[in-house]
Amino acid sequence: MHQQPIAIATPVNQQRQLSSRPPRGKRGKKTKKKVDPSAPLINEHLVAELFNQKKRETVTAETYQVRLIIDQGFNAKPNGEADAEESDGEGSDNNSAPQLVSLSEAMATAHDLALDLMEVTLKAEVPVIKAVDFDSWLYKQRRKEKEVSSKRKKEGGGAISDRQLKEFKFRAGIADHDLQRKASNMIKYLEKGHACRITLTARYRNLQADALAIETTLERVKELVGDKAVEARGMKANDRKSFGSLLLHPNKKS
Repeated sequence: MHQQPIAIATPVNQQRQLSSRPPRGKRGKKTKKKVDPSAPLINEHLVAELFNQKKRETVTAETYQVRLIIDQGFNAKPNGEADAEESDGEGSDNNSAPQLVSLSEAMATAHDLALDLMEVTLKAEVPVIKAVDFDSWLYKQRRKEKEVSSKRKKEGGGAISDRQLKEFKFRAGIADHDLQRKASNMIKYLEKGHACRITLTARYRNLQADALAIETTLERVKELVGDKAVEARGMKANDRKSFGSLLLHPNKKS
């Protein structure tokens, strides 16, 4: 781990060496990245929360019972040395079976293996924590999220809200070849799972020739799009019928 370990004082003045990290949701004022409030507590912040849960009881690091899982995804060695070469991956196969130990023993184990203590679940009758290289764990989590996101985008799956809303503008009287080009592009985005907003406009001379010019244009668009989309809501138009908009969602049944 790249950070220097510091001594942590527990409520009973037990001293252990754990690397210092910001608590959940507090990564410093200068960072621009949003911190996930559900991120697991680690190290001294985890220890503090464990004792906070027992604040009405008389408990010490020696009497506080936890279930400890040790990440065996890399070859940990005593005296703060670690082999950076990982085993086969990220799954539970790399984890030891949970061991019932005192919090003091868990802290000492993490220190001896140069690992972090990370929250697994604190709601259990006996809290479950894990000795893990947090930087490596965080990297793997982000890589998984990126892979899932890439797969969704490639396959067009996932929630529509996960994708950028696309807007296409059509003017009354638009030439057939321009209409077909825009409609083809819109179909491509619909097939990728994007919602599309259609904006329709009509000039005064278009309305003089056809009072329902924007509706006529919309029907031309819908004829080309076919069953690739469904209307999320009906078209909204102004009183003069010179402007209208419609939201289309991908038709997953098509």
